[in-house]
Amino acid sequence: MVPDLFKYLFAKYHVDIVVMSELKDKKTDQQEIFEEIISLLHAFSMRMDSGRRKKIKEALADGIEEGGECDGKKTEVQQES
Repeated sequence: MVPDLFKYLFAKYHVDIVVMSELKDKKTDQQEIFEEIISLLHAFSMRMDSGRRKKIKEALADGIEEGGECDGKKTEVQQES
């Protein structure tokens, strides 16, 4: 029903609808599935990388607080008396 209304309105005002996705080469089902899998792998790898980055950041922060080494350099923590 709604598409018919749009078709009527566009025809009434002499408007042409061009669907851009139909102008490009049509993808096969295999190509679409492959792109979806790659997209999912990218999303999960970014999530894992983010988790690793947070753990490294926390470990470095803990090491600095305890007077440990950071990037091979000895760090000293000054405590207030």
